[in-house]
Amino acid sequence: MGSYSKQVSIFRIAHAILGFASIAEILFYVKNNLIDEGMVFYVISAIPLIFLVAYFLITWQDWKVMKKLNH
Repeated sequence: MGSYSKQVSIFRIAHAILGFASIAEILFYVKNNLIDEGMVFYVISAIPLIFLVAYFLITWQDWKVMKKLNH
C-alpha cells in the first residue's frame, strides 16, 4: 500500500505543477498580448478545463495502479 501512495503522490504533484504552469502561461500570454476582451474571456475560461484534465489524469492513474495491485 505504501508504494501505491508514493506512485499516486508523484503523479498528483506532477499534474499540479503542470496545471499551475499552464495557468501561469495563459496569464502571461494575456498580459503580454493585446487581445480583445472576448478573447480574454475564452482564455481565462480555459483554466477550469486544465484542472478537469489534470483531475481526470490523476483519477485514471489511481485506477491503473489499483487495478495492477488487485491482480
